[in-house]
Amino acid sequence: MSSETNNAPVKKRRAPRWLWIGFLVSVAINLLVVGFAVGALWHHKAGKAYRDRGAPKHFGAFLWRLPKERRETFKRKFRERRPEFRGYREDIRTARREAEELLTKEPFDKASFAEANRKLHEARARLRGAQLGMFPEIAELMTAEERAMFLEWRRKHRKRWRRWDRRNKDDAN
Repeated sequence: MSSETNNAPVKKRRAPRWLWIGFLVSVAINLLVVGFAVGALWHHKAGKAYRDRGAPKHFGAFLWRLPKERRETFKRKFRERRPEFRGYREDIRTARREAEELLTKEPFDKASFAEANRKLHEARARLRGAQLGMFPEIAELMTAEERAMFLEWRRKHRKRWRRWDRRNKDDAN
């Protein structure tokens, strides 16, 4: 038997042009989605500049619009009140643990769970009251220009679903 060897060059198979175009479009879309995700994370993390709260929501994000020396003034004020807020947060954690234990305990006691849930609500209200009590102190430190700038910033950055009432009031007038 004779073996035939084919010395003819083997033709390289290449993917069709439409496959390469589809691949590049797919990569572009994936990069776009990743870019949106990273941008959203970056945007939302920037809103949590200070975790002390004690001021209206996202006040720390507004502070980044102020000069560094003014930001330091507000940061010092937040640091002064930090121990007070720690105590309130510890009360909340204790009340939450108690409510969670009662929720999983068998047999379930509705009255004791309701009491623990009420204590948790009161602990949260005490923290929120202390936070709201701090805002006048912060407002006192701000200049008139900074207060006006804060109000404008806050109106601009309100959640869209909270803006409906303002639009409806404007339409009614």
